[in-house]
Amino acid sequence: MTGVFLLHSKVINANSFPLKMHTLLSPQKASNGLKESLELLKRRYRQGISNDVIASIPGTFFVIDSQGRFVDWNDYERDEVVGFPDDEMLGSSALQAFHPDDRQRALDAVRHIFETGNEEVAEGRIRIRGGAEYRWYLISGRRISIDGVPLLIGTGIDISRRKRLEEINEFTVTLLTEAESLCEEEILRRTIEKARVLSSSTEGWHIVVNSDVFDHDSLAEIIPCTATGRTDRVIPDIGTSQVIRRAMLGMEPVIANQPRGGESFHSRTLAVPLVKSSRTYAVFCFSGKPYDYDDEDLTSVISLARLAQDIISRKRAEQSERKMQETLLQARRMELIGQLAGGIAHDFNNMLAVILGHAETLLDTIDSTSPDYENIHAIYNAANRSALLTRQLLAFARRQTVMPEIIELNSTIESMLAILRKLAGDRVEVAWFPGQVPLHITIDPSQLDQILANLTVNGRDAMMTQKGILKIETTLVNVARSECSLGHPCQEPGPYACIRFSDNGCGIGEDILPHIFEPFFSTKQNGKGYGLGLSTVFGIVKQNHGGICCDSMPGKGTTFSIFFPLQGKVEEKKPIQAMPAMRKPSQAKILLVDDEPEILQLCRITFERKGYSVLEASSAELAIDIAARQGRSIDLLVTDLMLPGMNGIELADAIVKFNPDIKTIIISGYSHDIMPPDSAAHESKEFLQKPFAIKSLLEKVALLLDSSI
Repeated sequence: MTGVFLLHSKVINANSFPLKMHTLLSPQKASNGLKESLELLKRRYRQGISNDVIASIPGTFFVIDSQGRFVDWNDYERDEVVGFPDDEMLGSSALQAFHPDDRQRALDAVRHIFETGNEEVAEGRIRIRGGAEYRWYLISGRRISIDGVPLLIGTGIDISRRKRLEEINEFTVTLLTEAESLCEEEILRRTIEKARVLSSSTEGWHIVVNSDVFDHDSLAEIIPCTATGRTDRVIPDIGTSQVIRRAMLGMEPVIANQPRGGESFHSRTLAVPLVKSSRTYAVFCFSGKPYDYDDEDLTSVISLARLAQDIISRKRAEQSERKMQETLLQARRMELIGQLAGGIAHDFNNMLAVILGHAETLLDTIDSTSPDYENIHAIYNAANRSALLTRQLLAFARRQTVMPEIIELNSTIESMLAILRKLAGDRVEVAWFPGQVPLHITIDPSQLDQILANLTVNGRDAMMTQKGILKIETTLVNVARSECSLGHPCQEPGPYACIRFSDNGCGIGEDILPHIFEPFFSTKQNGKGYGLGLSTVFGIVKQNHGGICCDSMPGKGTTFSIFFPLQGKVEEKKPIQAMPAMRKPSQAKILLVDDEPEILQLCRITFERKGYSVLEASSAELAIDIAARQGRSIDLLVTDLMLPGMNGIELADAIVKFNPDIKTIIISGYSHDIMPPDSAAHESKEFLQKPFAIKSLLEKVALLLDSSI
């Protein structure tokens, strides 16, 4: 804090008076002869003004001579400012009470008044009663003359409160302006330092309390601030802690200038608790003031503490909203990518089904020694690899065919450990930490296997240059509604089974982390991966109404946390009833429905070669018309899921109304292929994922018709 002098002029007399600057600042007491002369001046001065007028001045009143020595004063100046008795004040230096940083400006102002006769108005800090406290005063002075002797008459009012409020306002504007670029700790550190200076303390702390029982172990996130800049004294001493405890438990500010019974501290302490929901969560504390703390100190600290907490609360709210917006945008982006990927994969699957079907048919019809066999086999293998890619794309898009069931998570992972350890290799240790309670979830077991395998391979690749450990943990997690609104990967509150996959590998950078679940995004070298491993995991988790998040730092490893809704009531599986005997292929009739002519042709040829009677329909409407005319003579319906005007499940439900014994195979790659529980005769329906092998199709048919191929 520096003194600022505000000046304006008023000419009183043009005469000049000789000044001795060293005399103005001399702390020596006046001699008896000098005192007699000054006393005479004082009496002569008092002849022109009454004592009542002087006593009524609301602040300091003083008269000094050209050497800066007191000639006259009021009770306020003597009792509240100087603190000397009358006989010691007479002839003593008035300028010695100014703060060292303000003293030279005060001296210059006095000299200017005596030399020019101009009135001066100035602000400065003055020592109170010779102690350690300084207070701000607004002082005005003008020159007068008594019997030809130049004197300076001055008055002053205490403006300390105004100056403190000005500093707080200036600090508030600065902190609000810079808050966007400051972290929470820096905001608190600056606030503590400002409050420490304003309260004339030597030490200050912001202390987060993490326990209702106060002790040193319950203090956390302590931010210290000292007058010397030291930060090594992290924890307040025992005496200061006792005052903090009073403030924390009482939830009221405490000014401790003297120890209470049972307390022992060596420095004055001021503690201000921050209370929320009837609990103290933090304390602003200051100590080491050379004189007593007062209500002005308390008001300043409370004001600054609230300022810091308001700014931090606002920043947290903005960060939370920003994170939520980013989460929503990312979810929308992933959804759009999924829709695009799913659409492409579905169309691609139709073409692959035709390629694979005809290639498989050709391989069955020509001799393995034929020159064309290897070429056809290469086509078949390439189509199969492409089919794997489309299945991964559909998994990301949540459109792959699944058959979910209730499984116990710990036992399922336990059964996969041997395979996972082989995938991890010799350099990576797989450590398994199952939860203490059974965790039942609903998922297709093959999907869980895929998640575990993909994350194991991902962790292994992150530790390629070192020996590492891959930890798999399960636990029960209860997600609160407030957590969902703050960006938790689970969108609905409730109990979840959590799988944590952790490795101590190379970690993931901040610039890469937002993209890791995108399909075809990979940091591996060309040819080392398609970038579909994590996107597949993401799609499977979302398809099963779960959540997934990743925490990682370069060089610190990576942790994937996966949440699946906990299945409350586990029902026993019903025994599978034996299928009744069906007619032989030559007697069985199949209704084939697909809007893709190539697939329709492929399936028709395949069935006819095996001796089945085939009826074709390119639309659901035509299929219903054929089924209505055929009555109960059709044994099996083979239909694509996606048909114009009506999907395959709806078609099957329509046909079963006038042919209740008909069996159904639904062909598609979408997740919508899962049979709705209320679908008619759903026990008689089977599913086949595109692209399919001819052998798989015929096995499905045989299973339903109970006939050999």
